[in-house]
Amino acid sequence: MSDYSFVQAIHWYALPVALRQPFTVASTSVERLGNFAVAIRDTSGRTGWGELAVLPPITPETEATAVMVADTVARLLLGRPVARVRNLSHALKEEFPAWPGLRAAVESALLDLYTQAENTNVWGLLGGAMPVIESDITVPICSAPEAVERVRDWQAQGFRIFKLKVGRDLEQDLATIAAIHAASAPIEWIIDANAGYTLEQSLALVAGMRAIGVGRFVFEQPVAAAALQDLARIATEPGVTVMADESARTVADLWRILEVGHVQAINVKLAKSGLFEAIRMARLAQRHGLGLMMGGMVETRLGMGMSAQVAAGLGGFGLHDLDTPLLLAEDPVEGGYRQDGPIIVIDSGCLGHGAAIAPGWRSRCVASAEV
Repeated sequence: MSDYSFVQAIHWYALPVALRQPFTVASTSVERLGNFAVAIRDTSGRTGWGELAVLPPITPETEATAVMVADTVARLLLGRPVARVRNLSHALKEEFPAWPGLRAAVESALLDLYTQAENTNVWGLLGGAMPVIESDITVPICSAPEAVERVRDWQAQGFRIFKLKVGRDLEQDLATIAAIHAASAPIEWIIDANAGYTLEQSLALVAGMRAIGVGRFVFEQPVAAAALQDLARIATEPGVTVMADESARTVADLWRILEVGHVQAINVKLAKSGLFEAIRMARLAQRHGLGLMMGGMVETRLGMGMSAQVAAGLGGFGLHDLDTPLLLAEDPVEGGYRQDGPIIVIDSGCLGHGAAIAPGWRSRCVASAEV
């Protein structure tokens, strides 16, 4: 490492950013973020940033998490060398095995610090495979007319890959899909049920898609996380690419998916697995020929920026679901990637991941510790 700096201070900031419209999926609906930014400063004066995504019940973390764990995180990190980022990650995993989103936030801030000190960025550290990536756009559960309007609006901005949230009402879901198919220009479909369907409902949706003329699509986590045999059955349907999300939280989960077979892809999320666990999962999936999507929770450009640097740095991701910053009423982030419609351009010359919380949002500090 270029210098031997130590963790000197940790600050947690609330990010109560409103969404432009409610974001509704099978298991929850959100109108305002409950996320937090963590800033870790070292003894050389650099600051690394990460984002804690809060989306219960999808995430185990809640809005109380940052304040609850601040002292423990400080005990683990303060005074420790930044160069030992992987050792610190291991300590975090031992202390917080059930809170991957928390680990991802702190790991992101530490890796941001580490790469700054090395005069490089996360993208370059991981290989610098792709300087430009393309994101899909998500249409949450809403009425069919509203979904059609949203698809048309996003198409006008250049988006061609659409993730449609389903899983609450099969009949309504099929009606919405049919309305979009009839009223919009051709799109690439990702149907995401967030584990909301049974096997029978999933197969009925496949049949319904064929009936309206959609012969190929990605079907993301149609059934419950533990229902791996059902995922495998759905994956045998012609034209259907089954992508595991809730079923693929850890490397151990991924091995179980590989043992059962048939599932063709996984959705990798830093906040779902932890930063370094997500990288291990992506590399393992690639070795076994699975397709990859880099996804996220509902996050600002801070969290999504780290995800973009990881996906573009590693390469091999056929899909990127990094759209939620576009759904927010405000952008609390300065620096980071540039985006034009679906196209995300990595700042290959930045240090770290290049993003930070804008000064106007730093008055919302909820916890601090330093040595």
